[in-house]
Amino acid sequence: MKAFALWGAGSLGAAQVGMLRALAEHLIVPDLIVGASVGALDAAHYAARPTPAGADELARL
Repeated sequence: MKAFALWGAGSLGAAQVGMLRALAEHLIVPDLIVGASVGALDAAHYAARPTPAGADELARL
């Protein structure tokens, strides 16, 4: 089982988007994704579309 835990702290949410994109490019998709604060927003959006394109869409937001 693969799980991603994303942290909070405002601007660090952008770093998470890069991490999610890199993992998706390597076909590493989590079975579970959780987060706090901005990490929860990233996690919810990414869970709906766990692909490089989904991460790009999240980056544009």
